[in-house]
Amino acid sequence: MKSFCSLLVLFFPLCAPLFAKQITVSFEAKVDSLNDPKGIFTGRVGLGGVITGKFTYTTGAADENDWTQVGDYYFSSVPNGMSVNAGNILVSTKPAGDMLIEISDNGNDIDYFAVNSNENFTTHPSLEVSTIAFNLIDHSLKAISSDALPTALPSLSDYDESTVFFYDDSSQNVLNARITRIALGDSLFRPLINLLPASGEMMDTQLVEPVVKVDVGSFKDARIEAVRLDGKDVTASFLETSRSGLLAGDQTGKTWQFSGIYLKEGPHKLEVKVGFASGVSSWGSADWQVLHSDLKKVDSRFATRVNKDAGKVGGKP
Repeated sequence: MKSFCSLLVLFFPLCAPLFAKQITVSFEAKVDSLNDPKGIFTGRVGLGGVITGKFTYTTGAADENDWTQVGDYYFSSVPNGMSVNAGNILVSTKPAGDMLIEISDNGNDIDYFAVNSNENFTTHPSLEVSTIAFNLIDHSLKAISSDALPTALPSLSDYDESTVFFYDDSSQNVLNARITRIALGDSLFRPLINLLPASGEMMDTQLVEPVVKVDVGSFKDARIEAVRLDGKDVTASFLETSRSGLLAGDQTGKTWQFSGIYLKEGPHKLEVKVGFASGVSSWGSADWQVLHSDLKKVDSRFATRVNKDAGKVGGKP
């Protein structure tokens, strides 16, 4: 049966803000299966690894499904939407993208709480995601007693299946995970950890002063738990001379700057683990290729690259 509030908002939409409030649900999930033909998640997250996510919606939304046993609620404005952090890669609803919450109270002999985002972006240039889905399913028909939009946190113990997954139809990228914890608010969501300088090339004469930035959310309680340089634990030496603070104009993030270092020619990898008061933690990494400062050698590499790029657009080397 449709709830009184849903009917009221349906017939008197101008009254909706009087009843509306923002609800955020965050979750942790353990990866059960992964199809990764491009190797995007190699070294980031694999089978048994933990991913986190969250979704936000506004109560008071109108039910757009006439069937009394199933409620459909659409959201297409920020801050509504869903995000998943998988191995420090963010998969998220576009700012104006559609997110659907569907509630089934014995619809087709099943109870379920489903959240689907079908217009998404990612922070990895080679990863496309057409669908993000969060599903709680109960075959005993005891978990849900109304198709109304929930205003309280669901209990995982009430459902026989609890999964989150994302996939892309064209690339066949598929990640499926079993939800292990949920909470009101964003406490379980691991924000992205960004390292500067970003992955790329640099000279061996360059003084590198690594910066770590927590990119998303109100995480002023964040702390550095571990630092590895080329696989070696350098936590103590880095933290001894580091400084932290808030970025100007960005009072919801936090940043650390380490003392400068010089790196020898060759490949190098910096990895930083950031922990939060909620007990979750996240790794960020940067891969640098350090070039020798021999100007002739560098000029030769640069010329080769320019000629190669010119050939791509029809120019002559």
